[in-house]
Amino acid sequence: MDVAALYEQFASRPEGLSAGQAQVRLKKHGPNVLAQDQRPGSATILFHSVLNPIVILLAVTVVGYAILTHSVKIWMLRKNWI
Repeated sequence: MDVAALYEQFASRPEGLSAGQAQVRLKKHGPNVLAQDQRPGSATILFHSVLNPIVILLAVTVVGYAILTHSVKIWMLRKNWI
């Protein structure tokens, strides 16, 4: 595509846009700025980390182990094995 065709396609000229054309495009398309950075916050990252299936499985395993160990110790104490 040649340069003249590009100027025609974008309704521009070698000297650039006039002030009036720039105002019209500014109203139509908005300012020429980059989007703001939208990183997730610390709470969001922590929440998604806790919902990880491996973390849930590990937590259930730890709780189960603690309950089982406590129950076995109580049972052994009642039998006078400890």
